[in-house]
Amino acid sequence: MKIVYASEQDSQFIFDNDKHLPGDFVLSKISDREIIIAKDNDVNVGWLRYGYFWDNIPFMNMLFVLDGHRNRGIGCYVAHTHSYL
Repeated sequence: MKIVYASEQDSQFIFDNDKHLPGDFVLSKISDREIIIAKDNDVNVGWLRYGYFWDNIPFMNMLFVLDGHRNRGIGCYVAHTHSYL
């Protein structure tokens, strides 16, 4: 399992799975390093998207793990790792 900041290569994965953001906003969040991707054997299996409360306190907006990869601790691992990035 690898946790990495999303890159433009991950944008289609986010576009296809996160229906809450318009495409241009997704690219902005990727550029600002506000989306983190969970990869299992180099396959994207989930993501964490965050923003800032009062412009300086990070908070989690969304944590999502694809159906076939749930109940394996991936979400906990992503949330825990996020606090160290």
